[in-house]
Amino acid sequence: DEAREAEEGSDRPGDRGRQGEEGERIVKLAIERGVNYLDTSPDYSSSGSEQIIGRALKGLRDEVFLTTKFCTPKGHLPADASVSAYKTTLEESLTRLQTDHVDLIHVHSCDEIDRLRSENMHEAFDRLKQDGKVRFLGFSSHTPNLVQVANAAIDSGRFDAIMLAYHHGIWPKLGEVIRRAVEEQDMGIVAMKTLKGAKH
Repeated sequence: DEAREAEEGSDRPGDRGRQGEEGERIVKLAIERGVNYLDTSPDYSSSGSEQIIGRALKGLRDEVFLTTKFCTPKGHLPADASVSAYKTTLEESLTRLQTDHVDLIHVHSCDEIDRLRSENMHEAFDRLKQDGKVRFLGFSSHTPNLVQVANAAIDSGRFDAIMLAYHHGIWPKLGEVIRRAVEEQDMGIVAMKTLKGAKH
């Protein structure tokens, strides 16, 4: 969030540059203190997050597991997006991130099984993986359809990781989803929104 705020900044002359530098400093400091997983997306701060991380990772790319999303600065790709559209979104992310590959790419904020099963998305991922531009495929979800979408992803056998909203009081069936993901498909689990339920 600090990096996002730093990139958005105020409209005063010079503020944007200084705040962008502050975002880079925060990312570098995190890596120095042992953070080795970075997650971003083209639509975080209209690509500002990717740009900050890209500048911050100069000389440090091998220090982190880098994740982004199949997405544009203006939002998610629809289920019927073309193979080339999916490929282009990652290639544009790689340019902003100043790297030749990411470790993981997610179908972003996925609340529709159609987006999860998109044949074009899967074909694009396979091509990008073959070209060495991405290693693993995942999806993120934090919607009322999370359990349904997650179970469909597990059943497909196509996904390497799940990023799930996970906090106190959320979805009683989530424990079973996580168990299935790990035991049946050896999927990685990334928890997000972990403090959202703190008030409970």
